[in-house]
Parts: sequence; structure tokens; C-alpha cells
Amino acid sequence: KPLSEASPQKALSGKLIPVGGGKDSIVTLNLLKDQLGDAFAFQINHRDSSEQAALLAGIPKERILEPKRTLDPFMLECNRRGFLNGHTPFSAIVAFSSVLTAYLHGLQSVILSNESSASESTDSAVSSAR
Repeated sequence: KPLSEASPQKALSGKLIPVGGGKDSIVTLNLLKDQLGDAFAFQINHRDSSEQAALLAGIPKERILEPKRTLDPFMLECNRRGFLNGHTPFSAIVAFSSVLTAYLHGLQSVILSNESSASESTDSAVSSAR
């Protein structure tokens, strides 16, 4: 059966806001301060700064979703044996897991901010500040 026949459409409403505890999250929460009645905060692994940002914005603790991310012990063993594991695409992990979490909780939107300087390397940011 096609997926559309196998499962009914979900009525989605509300928003999920990834909160990392940094200024991007604070900007998003502040811009939406009057629209957080149906919002959930999302953070991968618990961080006090992320929880405090969500609570100060008015999102109650019961609407803070905190999935736990762990590393496969085999990967750590490979590292101990000298294998390299490369870059962890954390932004992609947050993007995918936040969309999946929003859907599973019946939420319609994922909303986040990204500072414009995030695309600049540290070296160029330091050079331009001189």
C-alpha cells in the first residue's frame, strides 16, 4: 500500500523551537515572545542554559523536549585504535531530529535563527575586527 493509504493524515499545529542556549535561540524566543502559547522547546541532551532560556521565555518545563544523543561505543573503540571519525554534522543532526520530533508530537513548524556571522570563519571574523 502507498504510505498515504496506510496511515491517516495528522492534523499538525504548534511550533518546535530548537534551543541551544546561545544568542540565536534567545533571538528566536524573543521575536516570538507573544506567540509561544503553542510552542515547545527542543534541545539535544540536557543543558541548563538551554532550559533556562526556554523557561525565561515562558515555555513551561513540560514542553521542553530533550532527546538524548549518545555515541556508539564501537566508534569510541575505533578512535582508541587510531581510526579517525571525521566531522560530526551537528547542524544536520539538529535539523533532522527537530523535524522528526515536531512531526511525532503533532507540531506544524520548526523555527530557529542563525546569525549571519555563522557562515564566516573565525579567522576572517578576527581579521575584520582589527
